[in-house]
Amino acid sequence: MKLLLAALVSTLLFAKGIDVESLIKGLYPHARSVEKKSAILTPSQSRVIEKKAGAKLPSHLVRYYRIDKGKKEVFAIVIVQKVRTKKAAVMYFIANGAIEHIEILAFGEPPEFKPKNNWLEQFSGKTDKAGLKVGEDIAASSGATLSAKNVTKGARLALTIYEIVRRKQ
Repeated sequence: MKLLLAALVSTLLFAKGIDVESLIKGLYPHARSVEKKSAILTPSQSRVIEKKAGAKLPSHLVRYYRIDKGKKEVFAIVIVQKVRTKKAAVMYFIANGAIEHIEILAFGEPPEFKPKNNWLEQFSGKTDKAGLKVGEDIAASSGATLSAKNVTKGARLALTIYEIVRRKQ
């Protein structure tokens, strides 16, 4: 079932016409390289991630991109989760253990529930030490509470996955 969800990620992004590598190259035009990678988390790693993030992993298969910027390395991790009744694919760009940028790749819910870019900007510089809870250290998004919680939960998962993936390299 978990691998099926991972396959749905690729299908969802392809169906929406999203070229993730072009998106990354647009955000990081001077990157030396962009490598598409994947990792299969062990049950032990998955338990650690879920406990630390306080959220259930959508899959044991993690798809991410490693962006080489010379002196700096950025990881872009895609998290796909159900918001209300439809799925959303969100890419979290992480450098040195902090969120650098968040990009919503696909959003199946009505457009009015999609978090706005200025709301997403509050995640910039946040680490796994920030707590990342809506209504506490992350402002709520009026009219998009479930979306806000979904993106915030994804941020906690992405930051924790980042730590595990970095250790494996």
